[in-house]
Amino acid sequence: MIKKTDKQKYLTKEQFSRFLEDIKNPYFYTLFYVIGNYGLRVGEAIRLRIQDIDFNNKYIKIPTLKQDKNKGSLEYGKLPETYIDMPLDKKTAFLLSNFVKIVKMPKGDWLFPYKANYYKGKNKLAHIPKWLVQRKFKHYAKQAGLDSAYSVHSLRHYKGISIYKNLKDIRAVQLLLRHKNINSTVIYTTMSLEDKREMFDKIMIIGGDEK
Repeated sequence: MIKKTDKQKYLTKEQFSRFLEDIKNPYFYTLFYVIGNYGLRVGEAIRLRIQDIDFNNKYIKIPTLKQDKNKGSLEYGKLPETYIDMPLDKKTAFLLSNFVKIVKMPKGDWLFPYKANYYKGKNKLAHIPKWLVQRKFKHYAKQAGLDSAYSVHSLRHYKGISIYKNLKDIRAVQLLLRHKNINSTVIYTTMSLEDKREMFDKIMIIGGDEK
């Protein structure tokens, strides 16, 4: 059982794949794939708009909530002040281009729309709320047989660990996860035993065998 206090509870690549495999709904498959692929905070993912995606130039504008003056505490339906351009890889571009065609919701700006009757007392199209994303994650995580300690934020941790394992560059993790302070990034530098063996082998002194 994973400790709920563990700041580094993240999905492995295999767990992330298994989690996605069990999601048959294209709306939530796309939502959770994008969160995991870009290491998004929930508040960033739900505020993505269709116009934030540039299929021709292959990039997507990602909201950066923690770099706003409001520290990420945005009112429901409001947009952040700052964005960062991120590459749009072929798989994500293909997934999103198909998604915007088949999403069975009234057309609007939001990439992940939600018909919210309670939104300002009107029957108005808004973005999906945080609570629903969190509830759906728990549902699909249980369906995939994952530990109940995992949360949507575990997908962000998965991306951070993945970047560090592949690049061994803490600055790259900070940039790609959009951390304002690098102190928030150092949690991803924890290495597995296999990582330590690999690094240890590289620094061993050749010809130092005992006689």
